[in-house]
Amino acid sequence: MEIRKLTADLKPALDLVWGVFLEYTAPDFSEEGVETFRRFIDHDGMASAVADGSCDLWAAFLGPAPVGVIAAALFLGIFLYSIKKRNVRPQYDTLKK
Repeated sequence: MEIRKLTADLKPALDLVWGVFLEYTAPDFSEEGVETFRRFIDHDGMASAVADGSCDLWAAFLGPAPVGVIAAALFLGIFLYSIKKRNVRPQYDTLKK
């Protein structure tokens, strides 16, 4: 596994975040909540925040594709964390139980 700080090509990482959200979280959200989250992880907004240093985005890679994403900002701390279920160890997998 390789962990890289992302500075460009955020799309695969944000696609992972969106996919995890849709599978595990969105069913419990209203349509408005889903749309709010979609806007929150919008590529252009996140790319701008990464470029101007407002936040840092890291991804864990197994091969060419990201399997986990984490984002942090100075005053917010960690504000985004997503991981593909198949990469979660069974003892930590509490999703949908």
